[in-house]
Formats: sequence, structure tokens, C-alpha cells
Amino acid sequence: MPGLWRYLCSRLRHAATGPCRLPAPLSWRMLVADGPTRIQRAILKEYLTTGNTFARLFDLAVVLVFWPWRSTLSAWRLTRSVGRQITDVRLLSVQFFQQIGLAWFHGISPTMYYQMGIATSQSRHRPISWLQDGHAGLLSRVFRADKRLIEINDKALFGRIMASAGIPYPKTEALDSGESNADKVRQLLSENNELFLKPRIGDRGQDAFALVKSTNEGWSILSCVPPPDSSAPVVDEETLIAHIQSKSAEGGWLAQQRLQNAPLLADIFGTGVVSVRIVSGRSTRRFSILGVFVFFPAAGQLVSQRGLNAGVDRCSGIMGKVFSYGVSQATYSRNPYTGKQVEGVRLPHWEECLSMVKKAHDYMPSFPFIGWDIAICPTGPMMLEANGNFAVAGLQRALCRPLIDCEFLAIFNDWRQQHRSVQT
Repeated sequence: MPGLWRYLCSRLRHAATGPCRLPAPLSWRMLVADGPTRIQRAILKEYLTTGNTFARLFDLAVVLVFWPWRSTLSAWRLTRSVGRQITDVRLLSVQFFQQIGLAWFHGISPTMYYQMGIATSQSRHRPISWLQDGHAGLLSRVFRADKRLIEINDKALFGRIMASAGIPYPKTEALDSGESNADKVRQLLSENNELFLKPRIGDRGQDAFALVKSTNEGWSILSCVPPPDSSAPVVDEETLIAHIQSKSAEGGWLAQQRLQNAPLLADIFGTGVVSVRIVSGRSTRRFSILGVFVFFPAAGQLVSQRGLNAGVDRCSGIMGKVFSYGVSQATYSRNPYTGKQVEGVRLPHWEECLSMVKKAHDYMPSFPFIGWDIAICPTGPMMLEANGNFAVAGLQRALCRPLIDCEFLAIFNDWRQQHRSVQT
């Protein structure tokens, strides 16, 4: 009994003080039998049945108790801190009451109101059509018996799938602990001046990536997303090998060559690798590119996490406004870090990127929706990784509309019908 009491108290504290968002999309509209509602019901069902159902139900019930006043406080705070940036679009009072209505009656958090671009959307879209960030990962699991998404979370396996499809993928070596590993690492260091290190399995690579870069004094171990005023340690080769072995002993790690941006992208964004996120949907009957946007690094960073983004027209490959993935409503026509023009510039090798995504999705047919990360190098596009949770907040903001449209619904309905026929 004391253990149960502590458990319930911890859940209550989390609901009262944790992030102001529902763990799954909830709305009275979910009682209506239409396309977007079916998708949201599938997400909610997946949330409740993946993991401990009792704990999920308890979390949901407790969060709903605290939701009205917490969402109201969040709406008040965000209206005052962010809303002034778009008063030319909507009055502060209108923004505030819209957030309250979306939160109370549709389960859309005030944070998502700004992050998804609802605040500046000029067209009227049904709230149930917007997918909140974090829920797309559940949607990727709905029709799968294996919920681990191992084909995309295991980076080594993903690399082998891409190789079998003939899709360009960075040269990768698997590392583990042991003496043989030391010889492999020594050979890698002799053949490469720069290498990326990342865990073999995981869906949060942005927290674990590291770059090893050759210098005159030895080797610098650089964090891909360094904290302010951080300096990289410089070590000799044997110390570096021991460091890599200690990392490998914690779990499987991979070493990859460092990629370079195509000349046009290097001029606009700098030397940090630019990632093009292309979201595709596939069923046995159809294939569609559902949305595209670009991640690019902040000044001094080596990879695109925690940088800025730009929308991309999925047909032409032409980039649009630059924006932050967070709640800030500021947009730019140029890269704020380099001053180079972004809006109106067409991504190089665009047709090759689209062909690569279609071919890659054909080789991973058990996923209805995937977010692909592609680097566009001097020699052409290179596949980086696939994502079951594909940053829908930024994607919808780049699209200026909900992700759930006719094409998305058609693919979802194909899978739903196929899943029902298999079950019966």
C-alpha cells in the first residue's frame, strides 16, 4: 500500500508540474466518424495499449484534471511573451481565447498553437487535423506488431537495408569493446581525418553524437552541439582509442565518415551538415511526398540539431522562410548566421532526393509514414537516417497547414483496411 501511494503521488506531481501537454490527442470531435478523427483515435489507442494500460489511463485522467487551469496559465504566459510578434496577424486577445478554445475542447496545447503555426495560419483548418509533436511516433507503430521500429532505430541494420537498395549511405564501421576493436579503430584513424561517432541503437542521436577531428597536436574530441564557451579536449591517438573503447563498452557504437555539404549549401549554411527532412507515405496502392523542410546548424555547430529550419516546396525543392522549431514567430528570408539568401533558392539534386526517398520506402514497406534525413553532398544526396517520429510541429508550420490532408488520409485508410482484412 505505501508503494502504491508513493506511485500515485508521483503521478499527481508530474501532472501538476510537468510539461503542459496531453499525453495523447483528446477532443470531443473524436466521437465523430471522419478521416482525421480515425487517425487521432488510432493514436490514442496506440498510446493506451503500448506500455502499462492502467498507468496510461491514470496519467490521462490526472492530466485532464489539471489541464484547464494549466493550459490557461500557459496561454496567458505565451500570449504575453510570444503573441506580440504577430499582432499584425491577430490581436493578443484573439490569440489568447483561441488557445483556450483549442486546449479545452480539442486537446491542442498553447505551445503547439505557436509551434505548429496555427497562430499565423490564414486558412481555417479543423483543429483535429493538426498532429501534435510527439504523436507521430505513435502513428508509426499503429499497424506494426513489433513496436520497437528496429529497422530505423538500429543504425547498423538501417545501413544494411540502404546498401541492399543501392542507396548512397555514409561509410560506417561498427565498434565494440576488445583488442580487435582497438586495431579497427587504429586503422580508421589512419584512413580518415574526421569521423562521426554515434550509438548503434537509439532514436535520440542528437544527444549522443560526437565528432573526432584530426589536428596538428593530436585529435580533438568535439561535441556536435557544444555548450557555450566549451573547448574541445585534444588527446593523442592511444588515449583516443581508449576513449572510443570505453564508449563502445557502454553499448554498440558506429563510426562514420564526416559528410560535406554541396557547394551551394556550404555557401548558404556553412560547413555544418545540413539535413533535409522528407516525409513520405506509402501503401500497397500509392506513394506520396507529404512534406519537406530543412534543418541547418547554428553558428559553430557541426550538425543541424538546435539550429534553424526552412520550409521547402515538395514539388520544386525551392526553400521558403527560415524559422525556429520553437514557439518564436520570427521568420527570415536570409540565414541569420551567414546573411546568405535562403528563401527562393532551389535545393540541388532535388529530383535525385525524391527518387531516393521513394526507393528507400519501397525497401521498408512495413512503415506507412517515415521521415527521411538526407544530406546533399558535392556528389549528390546521401541518406543519413529514417525517423518514426518526424518533427510534425515544424513540418506543419513549414506547410502552413495540417499534415492530415487528403493524401495522408488516403494512405492511412489503405493501411487501416489492410489491417482489418488481416485481423479477420
